[in-house]
Amino acid sequence: MSNVLPLVRLVSFGVVIVFSIIVLGLCAHITNLTTNSFIPFYFTFAAMGIATVILTWAGLGTLLIVDRLRKGAIASWIVTELSVMGFLWIFWLTTGALVSEENAFRFSPGCSNTRGTVCGEFAATVAFSWLNWLIIFGYGGTLLVFSIIAATRGNSVWFKSVSEADFLAPAVQKAAPPTVYQPQPVQPQMQQQPIQGQYPPAGYQQPQQQPAFVPSPTPQSPQV
Repeated sequence: MSNVLPLVRLVSFGVVIVFSIIVLGLCAHITNLTTNSFIPFYFTFAAMGIATVILTWAGLGTLLIVDRLRKGAIASWIVTELSVMGFLWIFWLTTGALVSEENAFRFSPGCSNTRGTVCGEFAATVAFSWLNWLIIFGYGGTLLVFSIIAATRGNSVWFKSVSEADFLAPAVQKAAPPTVYQPQPVQPQMQQQPIQGQYPPAGYQQPQQQPAFVPSPTPQSPQV
């Protein structure tokens, strides 16, 4: 899927740009009719649609051109692309809601024969506005999900382009830090001191000392 996503991106951007051209033509024609009427006015959704189309061309065109010409630029980062998708998603949502409300208010029963052209232009603007919103929502949501999956596997792709990122790369295994053995300090050994003044146990009889043998002197005979 990570190899298919750049192709999905290119097709999605191309379809949105083509639909934006259609919306621009419809909104410009409706605005031309209302401003040249007896009482000049313009619809809010038409002005919003023209502004949304201009922002869409600027945003998607910048993403496509920068990604093609300069790798690693800020405009080609996935985090930047997600921001642009969210910005355009809000604008197309607003445009679709405004034109849908105006269409339901003015042509609720259906298009009549006398104003079929204007009614058809309102209906076409509603359809292509919501289609652009749906495409941007689908692609932006898919890109966000795959980016989160890659981040949970330890492969951060937020600051890479869609064409360079590998969203389904295997998880990064972190090497365990080497175990460092620290020598234990030598504990000083206490030498047992001899116990002084130890008393003999009860019932102990001290052995009697034998008198030392002293030889008796030899008697000497008296001299005459």
